[in-house]
Amino acid sequence: MSKMLRLLFFSLLFYSVDSCSTVSRSGVSLTGVCPNGTFTVPIGTTLEYNCSYSFSGSFLVYWNVSGNIISALTNPLPDGITSVTADNMKSVITIVIMNALEIQCGLCDFSASCFPVQEFVGTESAQAIAFGPPSSLSHELRENEAVKLSWLPPLEAPIPLFAYNIIIMESTNNSLTVTDINITNNTYVIISPRDIVQYTQCTSYQWGVRAAANVSYGFTNVTMANETFTIISGPELSDELIVIDDNHTIEFNVTTPCDIDLLNNYTYTLLQRDYCQTELNSSQLNISILDDNVLPNMLIPISVTIGSLIHDSTWSVAIYVSSKFGSDTTDYANITNDK
Repeated sequence: MSKMLRLLFFSLLFYSVDSCSTVSRSGVSLTGVCPNGTFTVPIGTTLEYNCSYSFSGSFLVYWNVSGNIISALTNPLPDGITSVTADNMKSVITIVIMNALEIQCGLCDFSASCFPVQEFVGTESAQAIAFGPPSSLSHELRENEAVKLSWLPPLEAPIPLFAYNIIIMESTNNSLTVTDINITNNTYVIISPRDIVQYTQCTSYQWGVRAAANVSYGFTNVTMANETFTIISGPELSDELIVIDDNHTIEFNVTTPCDIDLLNNYTYTLLQRDYCQTELNSSQLNISILDDNVLPNMLIPISVTIGSLIHDSTWSVAIYVSSKFGSDTTDYANITNDK
């Protein structure tokens, strides 16, 4: 991934969690984490929890983080706990959320047995849930110049709704043009050239996706797809169909696709109409292009003899070409049947 993407999307976020739960007992008051309060955040997000208190006597404020008892006296701090302070009747704990945690603050009485902790008063627990970035990125080329980008949602989060930010950029390392697409509650998006900023035909694009449970709390890191994609256009024919004088040969032009190997998978069909513009039976043409010098977006002239295919009542003909990515048709040209 380019340096630019790392700068844009790999910063860690910091949030201070509100305190709203007050419990009291025998002259001791404690205000801390909100009961049943849940933060669902990307892995690596830093949350700061506050717990204020008032008491007379010898008490110690502590934090219970999923069974780990931590105070300002704890040294060293467990992994993921970056700091614990207790000053001016307030304790603050800072946690880097890497998995699901239960968080509670409380007071224990120094005059009793404080370690192991004998809770004198404590708040209810709050939850912090961490989730990782999307996974299993894949793409599927579609007809009409479209590509479907798909991924799996974060597996660690027990919530069904996510917001996704899809990032698309040219595969060259020096490209500074980035396309951002945002969707909610879906694990795929179908895009076409009009969705890509400064789209260039036959260009290879790399892409990635990141997720948020709540955009206010930030996105995960970006997961980049292992494979780039190139949007494939449907077949393109020149509008004009030329009828040679002998009336048995027609000429038209086809534009080569971005993936030249697809050129010989085109299906060509001779369309026929009578004088009243009524459609007659069509015929498939056997056309192959074997020139090794063919390049993408090159105009290739094709000449084909059709004398044995036209009907007695044929007045005009056209060429229809199709592939799994689309189709195109020339204009009709008048022809005289001299069989």
